[in-house]
Amino acid sequence: KNGKLFYQGYYKKGARHDVTRWYYDNGQIMKSIEYKANKKISEFGLRIKSIEAFTYDGKPLDPGNLEKGNGTINTYNDKGVLIKRQYFKKGKEIKVENFKE
Repeated sequence: KNGKLFYQGYYKKGARHDVTRWYYDNGQIMKSIEYKANKKISEFGLRIKSIEAFTYDGKPLDPGNLEKGNGTINTYNDKGVLIKRQYFKKGKEIKVENFKE
């Protein structure tokens, strides 16, 4: 994106596998999520664990409680405001809540 790294991850059999990291345009990690390749279930792979989340300037945020494919992943805007919470069961998204910025 604009010549800068936006995300970095690995693929296995066409789906995300292992840890994928997203970055802000300043190079700071935005969030990290662990995936398990399973293209039959999802083109992205199964989301297994929400590892970390940060603000644009590197302050830690609550990444959600996704563990072993069950729980939530939180997504924030550049200012660190929660804008989306995704709910997962067995690695598959089952619900999404969007919040006003």
